[in-house]
Amino acid sequence: MQLNNSRIYIAPYSTLTEKLRSWILTNFDNVTFLGFLDKLKKGNRIFKLQNILNTKFDYIIISSPKYSAEIYLEYLHFVDPNKLILADMTNEGSFELYRYNLDRLIKEYNLPIKINILSKFYPKNRKFLKISFLVETLGYQNVKYFLIYLLRNNHSNISLVGNSLSRIDRFKNTTVKVINYEEDPNKAAIELASSDIIITDHWHKLFMNPFIEFHTNQKIIIIWH
Repeated sequence: MQLNNSRIYIAPYSTLTEKLRSWILTNFDNVTFLGFLDKLKKGNRIFKLQNILNTKFDYIIISSPKYSAEIYLEYLHFVDPNKLILADMTNEGSFELYRYNLDRLIKEYNLPIKINILSKFYPKNRKFLKISFLVETLGYQNVKYFLIYLLRNNHSNISLVGNSLSRIDRFKNTTVKVINYEEDPNKAAIELASSDIIITDHWHKLFMNPFIEFHTNQKIIIIWH
């Protein structure tokens, strides 16, 4: 990807993005560095996104080991996606520039962070609620009987997400969509993110409060046994 003859901002401000700035200015011709973007830090040539939206720039380059996806999604509300570039540092100390790719951004994240990122892509406008059960074991009676209750009452939009020890296979021949998150964590994250309600047993430290909103209409319910 070429940055020659471009005007750029880099986000956020960190020692990593200082290295990224130096790498870009060394490896591309006639690049004008306009400053860093960071909503928390202050300093010379550090700006908030809202303060630069009316300036002339070609690209915002985002690089953060933990927060690239969140920053990208935040900026996407205000900036043309064609102007957003991501950068990952390589083992050799250089950088790889790339366009947004959801699978790439979330592949290293754990399950709850993936759900949080992906849920932003799923508007909740279905007529019937989609319910996902996230379980360690169906030995917990409250969760198991709630699932059976929904099935007996013809609630057809249900998924069951668990691991190899959670005995979820017994529901494979029902209308329930069964996903092993150890085998396919991305598929599990997509399923949970697209749900209106996630019901989980108490073991999951993923969710520290009884209700957590990942987006406007999604709820997490923890059922204690």
